[in-house]
Amino acid sequence: EPVVLVTSYLPVTPLPGLDQVDFARQSLYTELEHRHLGITSVNRKLEVVAADPDTAASLQVAPGSPTFYFHTLGQVSDGRVLEYSIAQYRGDNNYFTFNIART
Repeated sequence: EPVVLVTSYLPVTPLPGLDQVDFARQSLYTELEHRHLGITSVNRKLEVVAADPDTAASLQVAPGSPTFYFHTLGQVSDGRVLEYSIAQYRGDNNYFTFNIART
């Protein structure tokens, strides 16, 4: 049963051959680490949105079902943004815990 639909956008130039990686078997972040471009920080925004018909079909839920919709910007150690992704998690079988510390 699918739980998340993720679309990631990355620049082509520093990542030759990335389109040849089988991401059904390999994690994107692990692959980036192998290329010495590991994501060291992310900025995430969370919304709750209704699943459109295509997303609903992919997640095997009814159209209009609630989904957790994350926008993520992933940065490498020098501060460059290397990844932009959107992820929609089913609302019926996912939850998220946030720990916030004041520094």
